[in-house]
Amino acid sequence: MQPCFGCAKEIAQAKISQVVYLHPWVPTDADPEMDRNKKIEYEKIMARIKIKQLSITDPRAEWAVTTLRGKR
Repeated sequence: MQPCFGCAKEIAQAKISQVVYLHPWVPTDADPEMDRNKKIEYEKIMARIKIKQLSITDPRAEWAVTTLRGKR
């Protein structure tokens, strides 16, 4: 998964320089749409991390990504 806001902060603090992921992060109901300031801070953090989304088919995507479950 693409790092969420909290994970992105921890990745930056740990000085991890690169993240490779399959699925984008989408805020859930428990983590509602980020307010403007939080979104700006998230973008600043993510700009410091080399991030790449892999473009491959994930046969277990429905299992791995909560927002995909039951969408057939």
